Amino acid sequence: MEDYNKINFMQCGYSTIGIRDDDLYKNWESDFISYLKERGFRNWQRKGYFCGNVLYVNLTSKRYAFSWPGVKFTEPIANKYISIEDFKKIYEIFEKY
Repeated sequence: MEDYNKINFMQCGYSTIGIRDDDLYKNWESDFISYLKERGFRNWQRKGYFCGNVLYVNLTSKRYAFSWPGVKFTEPIANKYISIEDFKKIYEIFEKY
């Protein structure tokens, strides 16, 4: 198993999903952040950093991070962004395996 303390959590395993959804404008108060925490995901950045309607979620490292203007710290799978609802469907399938 990789030592995630020595690598970029958001790039490991090529399994970062980009999520674009207006609910994310609630930032740290978004219901989706609570959803992720309940499933063992952890924040990759400190609170207070820029937040918006784009969130990156890595299924391998179980980390999430809001986008930062002008900073590309990862690329989502197939360079596509999906809704929170679609992520939940995908994650439900992912959890089975």
